[in-house]
Amino acid sequence: MARVEITKSRGPEAIESWNGSTVSTGNYGPIVNVGNYTLHSYQVINTGSNIVFNIIGSNVTNSDGTPSTDFQKDWTIISTHSISTGSTSNPSSIAYSDSWNFKFSSFLITNASGGVRVLEKHNP
Repeated sequence: MARVEITKSRGPEAIESWNGSTVSTGNYGPIVNVGNYTLHSYQVINTGSNIVFNIIGSNVTNSDGTPSTDFQKDWTIISTHSISTGSTSNPSSIAYSDSWNFKFSSFLITNASGGVRVLEKHNP
């Protein structure tokens, strides 16, 4: 008989993980524990200047079990997206969805100044 494992999604609603201003240097999003999920979706809405949006993942944990915050050493770029300049009345956006198996996810917004909104969902 096959073994079946049932997990719950993080909920029916998307997580709004960023909604506000950015600066030209690195803007890291929150670290999300996605170890129980394989389908990951992001929507990025840009009302500022051109930005680069990197989705990053890591399997590295500190000795106390928390995720590493050494983004340069312990995190890997999963996907990179260039998003053109947008405005409040005419935003520029991307939608991304893919399957991958990292324990933690986050994102990095670079080359930015202005408003950015990031919504994400993680499902089994």
